[in-house]
Amino acid sequence: MEVPHAHIEFDGRYLLTLDNNHLKSRPARPNLHWHPYLEISIIKSGIGEYLVDDKVYDIQAGDIFVFNNIEKHAIGVKQPNELVNMVIHFEPSLIWSMGSNVFDSRYLKIFFDRNENFENRLDRNNPETQEIRKLLLEIEEEFAAKLPEYELMIKVKLLNILVALMRHYGYTQENFTLSPKIKKDLLSINKVIDYIDEHLCEDIRLENLAAITYMN
Repeated sequence: MEVPHAHIEFDGRYLLTLDNNHLKSRPARPNLHWHPYLEISIIKSGIGEYLVDDKVYDIQAGDIFVFNNIEKHAIGVKQPNELVNMVIHFEPSLIWSMGSNVFDSRYLKIFFDRNENFENRLDRNNPETQEIRKLLLEIEEEFAAKLPEYELMIKVKLLNILVALMRHYGYTQENFTLSPKIKKDLLSINKVIDYIDEHLCEDIRLENLAAITYMN
């Protein structure tokens, strides 16, 4: 069962969202975007290309992509296909917040502590990719069924995915220490998200968000 949109909310904030995006033929470059959330997505059907900063990945059904909060990315869809992309966005604070144990920060290595082997598209030939596909679809099933404590189960499955990404792909540094820069980046993300949550009914401008994080 496809879930068009679902979310986990806590204290008035969306900590995780799931969306199934049905995309028609379009070029990638005009749609380049980034967001303050972390993203894992799976291509359910269709063919096309993913533009990530200055790299281009071809897309086929079953591909899984990972993006952090500063990577500009966009999908281009080839005619005559409709491409279905299931996207999970989540706040870093769902996994780890600035005041909590540094142990939990290790879950975010795939986003902030990558090595030279990292690729946004997971290796299609890695057997673990099939397991991650299964977990992503199970997250969607949890949203559809809404059994008791389904939000907790979704987080458990997400944590399983994050550990698998570190364990089986060789995409991250072996010795992880959360650098002052990464701590500052995470704090900036949380500030921006807090501002958006508090001003949803107002005209939110990019320059306001940039000012919060002392960026141009």
